[in-house]
Amino acid sequence: MNRRIQAIFTLASTPIDQSGIIRFADIRPDWLARTEPADIVAAVREITSRAAA
Repeated sequence: MNRRIQAIFTLASTPIDQSGIIRFADIRPDWLARTEPADIVAAVREITSRAAA
């Protein structure tokens, strides 16, 4: 596996709910642009609030 593909897999943050559905994905053409941590935290909080409801 080349280094660029390894970096993409290493840096991916994709919250998935209990049903296995991807609830957040930030896809950008510039692979050096990072997702803001607050966006990931918000997605996880939404998933957990749905599960609690």
